[in-house]
Amino acid sequence: MGEIAKLHLRQLLGGRRVWLLAGFVTLPVLLTLSIRVVAGLPDGNFDDDLHPAAVYLFLLYPQAVCMLLALLDGALALSIELEGRTLTYLFTRPVPKWKLVLAKYVAGTAATAPLVVGSLLLSMVIVEFPGGLRWTAALLTCTVASLAAYNAIYTLIGALVPRRAMVLCMLYSGIVEFALSFAPLTINHATASYFLRSLAFSISGLPLPPEAGPFLGGTEIVPAVFGILAVTGTALALAMFVVTRREFVMIEPV
Repeated sequence: MGEIAKLHLRQLLGGRRVWLLAGFVTLPVLLTLSIRVVAGLPDGNFDDDLHPAAVYLFLLYPQAVCMLLALLDGALALSIELEGRTLTYLFTRPVPKWKLVLAKYVAGTAATAPLVVGSLLLSMVIVEFPGGLRWTAALLTCTVASLAAYNAIYTLIGALVPRRAMVLCMLYSGIVEFALSFAPLTINHATASYFLRSLAFSISGLPLPPEAGPFLGGTEIVPAVFGILAVTGTALALAMFVVTRREFVMIEPV
C-alpha cells in the first residue's frame, strides 16, 4: 500500500495538477485579501451572532475549495490510471484492489489537508479571526471533515463512471450537496453539507432558531460527527467494493 500511496502522491503533486492544486489553495487567500482591502471588516458586535466574514469563510472553504480539491484528487484517482494505462499494472500487484483505493484516498486526503488548512489560516489572519476561537475551531474542523467526505464521495463517483467523473461530480455537488441539503426532508441527512453546517453551528455555540434547523443544520455535535463519518465511510466502502467487483476498460487516448 505504501508504494501505491507514493505513486498517487507523485501523480497529484507532479505535472500540471500541482499547478491546479497551488491555484486552489492560493486564490482563496488572494480573494480574501482583495475583499479585505476593498471592503474592510463590517462594524458591529457579532459575539452572539454570525459574523459575515465567518459565513464567507465557511462558504469559501468547506463548501467550495474542498470540493475543488476533491475533484482534483478523488474524481480523477482512477481515470488517470485508465488514461495512462497503468491500472492493469496496479491490479496485477499482490495487493487487494480495495487496498489500492484506500491507499489513494488516504494519501490524497493527507497531502491536501495541510494545504487547505494553511490556506484557511492565512485567510483567517487577513480577516482577523472572525467569530473568535470557537468559530476558528468550527471552520478548521469542518474544512478537514469536508475534504475527507467529498474526497470519498468523488472517489466513488470516479469508480462508477471514470470517463465522466468530473462532470458527474459537479452535477452531484450542485443538485445533491447544494439543493437537497437545504430541503426540509429526511433526504438532506444523506448529504455531507447538512452535517457540515450542523457541525459548524454546534462547535461555534451559536443559537439556531428551531424553525431554521431542518434547513440549515439543526443536528447536535455528536450526531453531526457520526453523520459525516457515515457519509464518508459509506462512500469509501462502496468505492472499494465497486473497484473490487468491476472490470475496467482502458480509456483510449484522445
